[in-house]
Amino acid sequence: MESLATAEEIQSQPWRRWLTPDGKAPLALPSVSERLEYAQWPDKYPGLREAIVEWNAYSEPERERLHHRARRLTRPALRFGHLGRAGRIVGEIVRVFGEMILVDTAPTVILSRTEGEDAGKAHISEEAARRIREAFVRLGPTFVKFGQLIAASRGVLPDEIVETFAPCRDEVPPFDFEIVRETIEEELGEKLEDLFSEFDEEPIAAASIAQVHGAVLRDGTEVVVKVQRPNIAERIRRDIEVLSDAVMLMNLATDKFRQANIPGVIRLFAETVNEELDFRLEADNMCEVAVGLELLGIESVYAPHPIPDMVTRRVLVMERLRGHKFNDVESIKRSGIQTEDLIRNSIKAVVEGATVAGIFHGDLHSGNVMILPDGRFGLMDFGIVARMNRTRRDSLIRFLVSLATDNMEGMIDSFAEFDAFPYGFDREALLDDLARHAEARAEQRLDELTMDEFLDGFAETIRIIGSHGAYVPKDMVMFLKNLIYLNEATQVLAPHINLLSEVTEVFTYFKGKYGEQMEEIAGSVMG
Repeated sequence: MESLATAEEIQSQPWRRWLTPDGKAPLALPSVSERLEYAQWPDKYPGLREAIVEWNAYSEPERERLHHRARRLTRPALRFGHLGRAGRIVGEIVRVFGEMILVDTAPTVILSRTEGEDAGKAHISEEAARRIREAFVRLGPTFVKFGQLIAASRGVLPDEIVETFAPCRDEVPPFDFEIVRETIEEELGEKLEDLFSEFDEEPIAAASIAQVHGAVLRDGTEVVVKVQRPNIAERIRRDIEVLSDAVMLMNLATDKFRQANIPGVIRLFAETVNEELDFRLEADNMCEVAVGLELLGIESVYAPHPIPDMVTRRVLVMERLRGHKFNDVESIKRSGIQTEDLIRNSIKAVVEGATVAGIFHGDLHSGNVMILPDGRFGLMDFGIVARMNRTRRDSLIRFLVSLATDNMEGMIDSFAEFDAFPYGFDREALLDDLARHAEARAEQRLDELTMDEFLDGFAETIRIIGSHGAYVPKDMVMFLKNLIYLNEATQVLAPHINLLSEVTEVFTYFKGKYGEQMEEIAGSVMG
């Protein structure tokens, strides 16, 4: 862990212009326009600074519009215009249950009699999970992506639902290269051969929203080209509306389904996927993250740059990264890269990005992270990025401290600052549920807590709050997802590290860098 920052080190950092009166860094970076004014990163690439200004001017109001659109899409309304699609979905549900009854019942009964009831239950659960995942694949890209979100929704949904979709991957068959060519030429206004000296017809990856091809620009720059699937935006909009209506009916049918907070997950899905459908927003995300990293002085994480004049709603051309896959431990170690440093740097970047810069990559997983030859983290796929204003960042810090100290009132108050509770929710009932959860783990000492135990507590707390009708904020879910991913990565790359201790050390580092500001925020819930 890095030593505490000295006054001289602080003065040398890019954020020195915003030092507080005590000579510490501010616990919040300035506005995006001010960050860009002092950032040097954009000047490395001709035309990028001007492109960032344009993307940002477009993106801020567009995100607000999409946020309201997500609310409209997820408001149940029994839209009869989608009866055909709804019928297809009902047909898949009937097929799943039919196959379970006709195909899986006999083996389940035999296993129950020969190996015990638990073996039978395990078999039927595994078969049901497999058939549901297969149905999602048959229903198309929207459901594949929704299944992936469910798999990453630990803390928002019950464990049994999350585990059902755990094997789900955002992988679908690629679409035809001629469609790729047509889309690029239509969006960028030139022939493919005039834009690129080389273009790989076979995609590097094909996902539910887009597929990615390797290419080389006319000036020799290696790039990747992300191309959106044809008609995907309209298909996703329609499917979100159908899902919302279906969930409304299921909520009326069963209390258990209502308590699972599926509507909250659909709203989260609508908010994230709407932004992913406009690659200009992704280019803006990429640049904001890169500028934030520079101004925070974080050199261990690298964000690629988009190519100016080659970004539209459906096409995104960006710098290509090469390096080690994040889960290729042997290759990383053979290169002499210290995996312990990788983990420590990633923790610092995630926590500081969320609590100080107010922007962080919202979808960390092995496919979106690459270890560059010089040992830095290379981030990819900026379609999902979380933004938090100063109020929400402070609320996140207070929530984490309240969680660690079992301060139930503090948890509810800090969560309420996210404007997450419905009008008239039963505060006393929620306090009782949180108190029962705290009592169940009362024997755990804070100084002996493992990261697994902390994350389990985090996830269960959010699940309890969600069961009382709260909307679980997108940025909170993404922060939890990143911590879960880092914990899993630690177990692979540096299993001897106690990740929770490392997070604690990060906050100690923050105290040296940001002065008493961090203590003031945390102290408001510690009494």
